[in-house]
Amino acid sequence: MEKTETENKRKCTAENEKIAEHENQLELLIRNLPKERHCDGTYLYFYQGFWCPSRAISGITVFQQHFQPQETDLILATPHELVPFLEFGLYHNNPSPDLEGIPKPRIFSTHTPYTALPTSIIDSKCRVVYICRNPWDQLVSFWHFSTSAARRWSAEYSISLDETLDMFCRGVISFGPFWDHVLGYWKVSQGMPNKGVVLERGGVVVEEVSRLCSFENLKELEVNKTGKLSSGRDKSAFFRKAEVGDWSNYLTPPMAEKMKKLIQEKFEGSGLMFKMP
Repeated sequence: MEKTETENKRKCTAENEKIAEHENQLELLIRNLPKERHCDGTYLYFYQGFWCPSRAISGITVFQQHFQPQETDLILATPHELVPFLEFGLYHNNPSPDLEGIPKPRIFSTHTPYTALPTSIIDSKCRVVYICRNPWDQLVSFWHFSTSAARRWSAEYSISLDETLDMFCRGVISFGPFWDHVLGYWKVSQGMPNKGVVLERGGVVVEEVSRLCSFENLKELEVNKTGKLSSGRDKSAFFRKAEVGDWSNYLTPPMAEKMKKLIQEKFEGSGLMFKMP
């Protein structure tokens, strides 16, 4: 019994030392990365070719090294709180999370750009689902979401929509630039269609799924009205209007035109274009 307890303590000590060493290396890494003030008042760091919050870097570095996908895994590059988050949840606080108990087919989510996904995912037969939104509505939605967060973290920090547009056009948004993130997954879907997922169901099933996943239904769920994220943010912050074209109530014609020219430039020749709604 004493031998077992001693062995367990030794393993626990070794694990704690491993975590402490990882945290020290991470702190040194972050200290030397380029950074910019984000729309929500926190800082974004330029890491592996994209901008991300410091708390994501730890999870990204660990899951890049250790995550082993299964052929039946589904990776959602459009995260949802109910789906285990690779870089924020599973690998952020635990370099060796136990994933064996997750029922198959396993579903994980990530914000990580395709170019920064671990080779274990890229080389595997697991599928990736990616959903993107027209950039005009995304910008306005992102601005509302970020300013809401800014009020929570720092009552003194505020940023205008015009300033947010400037950051967007420079690519300084979480896991951005926007165009690199979208095109990374888009190009893979064109060159490696086996990595994408297409679901075909009967009309009744589609209608029921649409109803359950509708904005109105999700917004009225009690868990989304009163629940909180692990970060402490209200889940209700994710539900605002869900109206396509609502950007026209916020962006001036010159602002919208500026984005239009940028999107045309960045997506030219890709086969993917966004039309102003």
